[in-house]
Amino acid sequence: MLRKINMSESFSDTFGSCREYESPEFIASGRAAEVYAARNISNGKTYAIKCIKFSPKKCQPDLIKNEINILKSINHPNVVALHDNYAGPQHHYLVMEYAENGDLMSDLQVQKRYTEKFARTVTLDLVKALNYCHQRGIVHRDLKPENILIDKLGRVKISDFGMAKRIEKSGRLNTYCGTLIYMAPEILSGAAYDSSIDVWSAGIIIFIMLSGYHPFHGKNDAECEKMIQSGRLYFHPPSWEDISSNAITLVKEMICPCPLQRSTAKEALKSSWLGDKKYSFKKKITSAYSNVLRKNWQ
Repeated sequence: MLRKINMSESFSDTFGSCREYESPEFIASGRAAEVYAARNISNGKTYAIKCIKFSPKKCQPDLIKNEINILKSINHPNVVALHDNYAGPQHHYLVMEYAENGDLMSDLQVQKRYTEKFARTVTLDLVKALNYCHQRGIVHRDLKPENILIDKLGRVKISDFGMAKRIEKSGRLNTYCGTLIYMAPEILSGAAYDSSIDVWSAGIIIFIMLSGYHPFHGKNDAECEKMIQSGRLYFHPPSWEDISSNAITLVKEMICPCPLQRSTAKEALKSSWLGDKKYSFKKKITSAYSNVLRKNWQ
């Protein structure tokens, strides 16, 4: 639900010199920014405006510049496009494509879980975008349902590249960042990592879409970390017995504790679940496979 802001106070305080836009409505807030939907006076289109409040931290300008440069280099239907950017007296503004249907997390909270057919459609869009980014050396590093938006046509789009980083083909990163319950185990252990951490996060998202629950949801952060590092997946029968074995296989390949054995985005697109354009959803899980699930769960 969008929240209209007070035009006489909040608009002038928050938007500063952002005079090309009107009727701002609050969408969401994060660690260092607030996002508003506002109409461009010239063309009548609605955009999402990310307002980043200036911080005394010396690294902030570099982080903003990095996000802008990465977004400018991306042109993909499943990644939110950057329309414009500029600085005001107190904020830096990123004017981006507006996704009318909100984010994936909000939708999942209402739907609880998706049908396998719809989850596959979302997964295809998501993995195509990841493959595009990874081929260009871009690692998102904070992939989660809140950062996946849905436009008016139902297409999903990856957003929020505030933590993204560009690396060379054989390069590695070592900064501890992201959201705990979507972090790959190599980040938690302090090891160097690459784009495979995004595949892990995407695997978690697919698991949630298909089952309606998080595979590593613990009572506290310490328990979550322990579960993530173990990599043990529990396929509770009531949630998984109507899901195809091909879908389950891909989830396992993406949520693999060993990054060297983990599927890449390119490999995921060629998997039995995603690679077959004529995939039949009548191929439900076999009774034998269902028995294996029940045995593993008990």
